[in-house]
This record gives sequence, C-alpha cells and structure tokens, in this order.
Amino acid sequence: MLLPRKSNAALAFFLLFAVLSVFVARGFTKSWDTQTVHMFAEWRRPLTTRVMQAFSDLGNWRFEIPLAFGIAALLWRWNHAGEARRFLFVAVSGEAIYALAKLSFHRPRPTIVAYLSDAGWYSYPSGHAMLAWIVWGFGLALLAHVIAARGVRLALRTTALALPCLISISRIYLGVHYPTDVLAGLLLAIGWVLVWWGPRSLASRWDTSSAPATR
Repeated sequence: MLLPRKSNAALAFFLLFAVLSVFVARGFTKSWDTQTVHMFAEWRRPLTTRVMQAFSDLGNWRFEIPLAFGIAALLWRWNHAGEARRFLFVAVSGEAIYALAKLSFHRPRPTIVAYLSDAGWYSYPSGHAMLAWIVWGFGLALLAHVIAARGVRLALRTTALALPCLISISRIYLGVHYPTDVLAGLLLAIGWVLVWWGPRSLASRWDTSSAPATR
C-alpha cells in the first residue's frame, strides 16, 4: 500500500517553491532570468548546441517513460516490489504535478533569444527539470542502492547527479526556459520524492559508503 510520509523536509522544499513562485509572479526575478538566458546564449556554438539538444532529448518523455518502467521492472525483478511501485507512482504523478503547476502559473516561454529546441506550452516550472531529477536522478540512485558491483553503483550515482544537471542546463541554453523555471522544477522534484521516501531514506540512496540493499 502506498502511503506518504510526514516530512518537514518536504514541506520546506514546497515552501521554497511557493516563495520562488511569488517572486516570479511579482517580477522580482525578471532581471536575473533575462541576464542568465542572454549569458547562456553567448556560449552557443554549433557543437555545443548539438550536445545540449541531445541532453534535452534525454529529458523528453520518449526516453523517460520507458526508463521509468525499465527501472521499476528491474527493482521488481530484484525483489524490491515496494520500491518499484512507489517509484513508478512518483514518476507518473510527477507528470501530473508539473502539468497542473504550469496551468496554474501560465508563465509564457522566454522570447529573449531564438529557440534551439521544441518549446511546448507554459514555461513555469520546467517539466524537463522536474522529471529529470525524479526519473534519471532518483531512479538511477534507486538502482545503485540495490546493485552489488561497486563500480556500477558509482557510475549510476555519478550519472544520477550529472545528467539531470545537464538536462536542466540544456533547457536554459536552448532558450526555452528561464533559470527560475528550472529551479522550480528541482524544488518540486525533491519535495515530491521526500513525501514518499523521507529524508533519511532518500539520503541512504545517495550514500556512496552504504552497502547495497539485499536482493
């Protein structure tokens, strides 16, 4: 049975999201958002653009939906059915949460620089950023927690940290998100995962010194 956990840490992240949302709605972040998008645009080069487009594609639902089901299937196969169900629920419900948030804030996409990728609908929060941290980030950390091979665990945890960062950065570089969109997606992702795992359980999935869970 899936039951949320009482977590002050989750409330803290949701509160940070609420505060950031107020700042964005009142225009307090407009100058920083604009300057940051311009700064990233100055770094545009043909090769860098292709790399960033590739990272952005990895944050697309075409990659993340099969990945989420694949991670859940592996966890189930390795006798972690409870983790599998919980992770799949968090990933699927995360899609609904960011969609509802976008509808609530109606923030238009940036029109500061030319888009180098498909933009989609509303801008705030970034669905790419939120789902990247849930599916690629936490999902790979869950796999690392149950795998015995030390090298594989290290590779998975490194990817779980690096790839969501690169996916998030790519959205700013490609001109389709403000940095506050990406930050909001990160806050929602961490808060939502904490609701279902709690801070201690979440931290254990990232602890490189911890022994793998028994299959």
